[in-house]
Amino acid sequence: MNVWVTLPEPLQASEMAERALREGVCFLAGRFFAVSRPQPHSLRLSFAGLEPEQIRAGIAILGRIFRSSLERATERREEPAAALV
Repeated sequence: MNVWVTLPEPLQASEMAERALREGVCFLAGRFFAVSRPQPHSLRLSFAGLEPEQIRAGIAILGRIFRSSLERATERREEPAAALV
């Protein structure tokens, strides 16, 4: 029992997996399931054998991680580029 998730660009599932693991949540990046094309923004969440409260807590942690990472990436993207004169 799994669910496939595609993150918005520029989030990379492999980078998010490292942060999630530090907070006690584990998932597999989509690259482990790619056959012919990479899946850098995708991941598989497995929830078999977990209690509903564990699932809710894990989703809340992932939501916080993904949201903060997306906010940081958006802030960096909006900064003006340095100009060479």
